[in-house]
Amino acid sequence: MLSLLIVATPASGQSTQNGTSHYQRKERGYELDITLKGDVHLNDDDTDIRSISPGGFIEILEDAGRQDHRLRIEPGAGGRLTYAYRLNGRAVEWSDVDTTWYASLVLRIARMGVDAEARAERILRKKGPDAVLDEVEAMGSSGARKTYMLVLFDKAKLSESELVRAAGVAAGIPSSGDKTEVLIAGSEAFLGTFNAIQPYFDAITSIPSSGDKTRALVHLADGGMLDEKAAYSAALRSGASIASSGDRSQFLVSLATSRDIDTAFLEVVSTIPSSGDKTRVLMHLVERRLLGSAAMYTAAMRTADTIASSGDRARFMVAAAPAYLTESRDAYFNAVAGIPSSGDQSNVLLALLESDALDEVSLGKLLETARHIASSGDKTNVLVAAAPYVTGNDALVDVYLETANTIPASGDQKRALSALLN
Repeated sequence: MLSLLIVATPASGQSTQNGTSHYQRKERGYELDITLKGDVHLNDDDTDIRSISPGGFIEILEDAGRQDHRLRIEPGAGGRLTYAYRLNGRAVEWSDVDTTWYASLVLRIARMGVDAEARAERILRKKGPDAVLDEVEAMGSSGARKTYMLVLFDKAKLSESELVRAAGVAAGIPSSGDKTEVLIAGSEAFLGTFNAIQPYFDAITSIPSSGDKTRALVHLADGGMLDEKAAYSAALRSGASIASSGDRSQFLVSLATSRDIDTAFLEVVSTIPSSGDKTRVLMHLVERRLLGSAAMYTAAMRTADTIASSGDRARFMVAAAPAYLTESRDAYFNAVAGIPSSGDQSNVLLALLESDALDEVSLGKLLETARHIASSGDKTNVLVAAAPYVTGNDALVDVYLETANTIPASGDQKRALSALLN
């Protein structure tokens, strides 16, 4: 079956339109044009055209300077092929054709992607996986390369060295979509080895499209194929190369859902440029209760400190407040202190008070953090809410009063002091 995609270089090009495929190569003193239409099948040794579907044809124009070839092949009566061949403008009987010249053109036609699946299976059966990879490297068409690689993964059990080579060959496929399909198809084979894992993820990293790269990585995460440390670490490195914030966050959410995370995971989260997408991943961790350990909770708070948007950071800090851990005290309050908006900062501290998770030292830290709130009203609201937790503790009362003394508006200051007395 004819399967072609556009692959172009300054010297050559290949395209398909309305069922007709065209290959052209031009260089000094040489020109080759091959046009094909219909389903074209080759013989078993790739030296001749076996059949062309009704209405189809192959037309070859080759000008090599001294020799000018013109050949048209099309189906005739009973499915037999007919040949119209001219050499240097003169009609020549097909029986007199230069068979070496013709066989070289058939090979070129094969490498355009003609009869790709059947030919790939023949090469694999006769010569083995390396021969298939040799052919892939000789092709220009991404679609044809993909077909050969898919046959290879479907029909052969590759050795580790063959898989290492296959990863490198797959990395050379120009089309993002075709490369992604190949790497998804071979994922189980690659991840079942030791030495082929890194070359495999190098190939994923080479995918130009953020969406396609994410599709490959999400396939691995959703399929539970990233449990091994080596695969997980390599996938994180590939994930960090995803240019799109949304796509990177999509992969990280998928990865967090599929396995336990670590600080390396949060280091990649911190590299997401978009505040909203970064917050999306952190919110997922909170909602799925994936921050159970003090180390992970602390790392998440440090990651939150990299969220530029005031509202996004506050939204996450509010969501994380019920799970507050005293071991993460400094990281949590540092992230709160960096929130630009007085209202957002106040909302986080109020949510933390409502969590009833604060020990004495944490309450003192909360009161000290409230001093960063620029708005008199917002600062006072935090102090009024904190007053019941402070009463009767001289050390906390002293911190409370120090913070109250930073309130600019006298009316708000009076309200804060009154709350402490009531």
